[in-house]
Amino acid sequence: MKASRPDLSNAINRLGVFQAAPNRLAFESIYRVIQYLRTHPHVSLVYPRLPFTSSTTLQVHSSSGKFVDSLRIPHCLCGHMDISFAPFKGFRHSVGGQVETLNRVAVDWRTMKQSSCATSATDAETRQYYDAAKQTLRIRNFLRQIGLTMPKASPVLPSFALNYELPSPIFEDNKGTRDMLAAGNVTSNLKHVDIPLMYLHSLHESSTITTSRVGTSTMVANFLTKQETDPQHMKSTKWITGRQYYPPRNSDHYKLLAKSHQHTIIR
Repeated sequence: MKASRPDLSNAINRLGVFQAAPNRLAFESIYRVIQYLRTHPHVSLVYPRLPFTSSTTLQVHSSSGKFVDSLRIPHCLCGHMDISFAPFKGFRHSVGGQVETLNRVAVDWRTMKQSSCATSATDAETRQYYDAAKQTLRIRNFLRQIGLTMPKASPVLPSFALNYELPSPIFEDNKGTRDMLAAGNVTSNLKHVDIPLMYLHSLHESSTITTSRVGTSTMVANFLTKQETDPQHMKSTKWITGRQYYPPRNSDHYKLLAKSHQHTIIR
């Protein structure tokens, strides 16, 4: 779940609640996870060779084929984050999830229960945005240390890259959080987020990160915090693991995956 299977993050996080006192519901949930692993044993991460100055558009359509929304994701280092506000009655802590992508494929992800109890969804989103920004900065520093930079495309000649780096966009679907980051003021219903807010403003002013609006239907981090339907879950995981366009149907890799997948289902 931590190293190679982001599609299991939400389920394993929910099962962690039962470590102290497991019950019948816990074992039934574990059995469902085992069934999922039997039918989906090969969920590999595929990183394409794409230029950092390009982008890919994610389009969402309804079950009837009607266009719903689209999202342009650059191939540089991006952050996607989402929260589930106070989902459990036993404890009112929110559950946050974040995933960092490079060439639109996940390089780091996690799902966790927030340490403090947020008073509103905007409060929880701001705290999760702060954690996502810190993790994005760590990965940017690591990429810079190994000599991997993300230059900005030239507005005149898109095939050439300018000599300064692209800021890392963090996609946020909460309007209150976006407005507060743009205004630089803490609203009256939020508390104890002024220090994280100032830290985020310093990253914005230095062009290290930037806030990007995203709709709920195009938020690729939803599967980390919410229980999605099987088609939506598979669509999200295929997009985040890079398997949406790979492997090609005529390749040996595709035939091997199809054969092992069919054998596992029959058995």
